[in-house]
Amino acid sequence: MRAVRIVIPRSLCLYQRISCLGVPRLRLASFAQIQVQSHSPFARTGSFALQQDQWLHLWLWNKELEDQIEAGHASAQRFLLWPSSLLSTPAASGVSFQRLPQAPGIELLLWSKRQLVDSLWFETLPTPVEWSELLAQTPELIALGWPPQLPDKATAQTPGKSVLWGRNLTPRPESRRAVQWPTFINAGLAVATVGMMAWAAWTYGQKIAAQQVLDEGLQSSQSAAAALEPLLRVREQAQNTVNWLHQADSLVPQPSTGTLLSSLSSTWPRQGVVLRELEISAPTVQATFVSATAGSPIKLTTILDQIASNPLFYDARFIDVSGDGFKFSWRIKASADSQQQVQE
Repeated sequence: MRAVRIVIPRSLCLYQRISCLGVPRLRLASFAQIQVQSHSPFARTGSFALQQDQWLHLWLWNKELEDQIEAGHASAQRFLLWPSSLLSTPAASGVSFQRLPQAPGIELLLWSKRQLVDSLWFETLPTPVEWSELLAQTPELIALGWPPQLPDKATAQTPGKSVLWGRNLTPRPESRRAVQWPTFINAGLAVATVGMMAWAAWTYGQKIAAQQVLDEGLQSSQSAAAALEPLLRVREQAQNTVNWLHQADSLVPQPSTGTLLSSLSSTWPRQGVVLRELEISAPTVQATFVSATAGSPIKLTTILDQIASNPLFYDARFIDVSGDGFKFSWRIKASADSQQQVQE
């Protein structure tokens, strides 16, 4: 492939240095294109942009110059356009000079740690007085680090076969690499992002579907429980009835009122005591005893012993004095043994 290498003189270039601090590496090319468009005074612009540390260097020229060159080299398949500044030799620090063969003017390059700081072009090398006046009129040059005086013996470089010290961030379309890795990486990131979003959407859809199934199952179980609730209440009532019947069957019938009165009437007359105010609230019995003979006292211990010795009663207690008598309370036994003893 036949290629034509063309050096654009510095006198035809507009130079700009722009901060690119914080711009991601993959975005430098698009950032450089934006800066070219914003700083170019030409209707159609040719450009060369390179990055050093946090600075972006731009050389801009009229695109019509490229058209003229292409018209004069119709057989060329590729064109490589470089600003003449790129053919200089970087210095450790300080000022260097450069001239193109058979081209007027001289370029002053300011270096710091072999990195370009600024570039100035003059038709002739400024005299010390002209240089001092220029610095006085443009303080920003002093801020960039230009010295108060130019070197006494300024030997201008002539571009040779020196190695280019920068790569163009805005190459011409026909000079671009077959594989645009930044574009490829951006496309890959976009595809990966879309894939992850699709996977997240699918996972979320599965979660929603599973949640809907769980909700439907819960609603079905709640409906079934509501339908079974009347049956459960009927079952509970039936179970309570059965439990009550079992408890009733296990109880031994209490002695009848006639049996109690019969037992009491056969016991107390022998003790000289008359039963009065009998109150039966099974299994508790309360009664008031008075003396059968006026003036004869009642022995409480005798009455309590008689109640305790009766096979039908237990837990005999003295409660209170009631008029001229004494009130007692006891409980009725409900065992088969006591019932058998009453029958005998």
